[in-house]
Amino acid sequence: MNIVPHPKEKVTYYNLSDFFLEYRPEIPGLYFKLTGFVSHKRFVEIYDQYLAVIKKHVRVKIITDTGQAKVLTPESQAYNNEKMPEFLAHVPVNAVILPKDTFVEFMLNRMKHKAENISNGDFQLKMFDTYESALDWIRTK
Repeated sequence: MNIVPHPKEKVTYYNLSDFFLEYRPEIPGLYFKLTGFVSHKRFVEIYDQYLAVIKKHVRVKIITDTGQAKVLTPESQAYNNEKMPEFLAHVPVNAVILPKDTFVEFMLNRMKHKAENISNGDFQLKMFDTYESALDWIRTK
């Protein structure tokens, strides 16, 4: 695996209808967006592609935009939990943009608590309702 330095300009890795991922120097870090409902099979494909990009960077900050995402299937939630230690090994800070969906917020809170327990305090996650507020916070980390 090749570790790449943080780019000086935007680099778009994926620009698909349900999955967008790019490096943004303004963060500096990755911007990941999941849109709509995705099947478990598609979630695994997206997550594995996402994790491959994360591993190319050194301890990268991420803004995760779930503002237009739908609830994950139980199988996708379990897959996320299984992969979480690998994710946390590369991501010290994650700002999450939440949808206006109470159940998704509940699900993300459960993931946050699990991540904090796995990371032994070496991980920061905070939830926001806009990209701008997430960006303001992550820039201070």
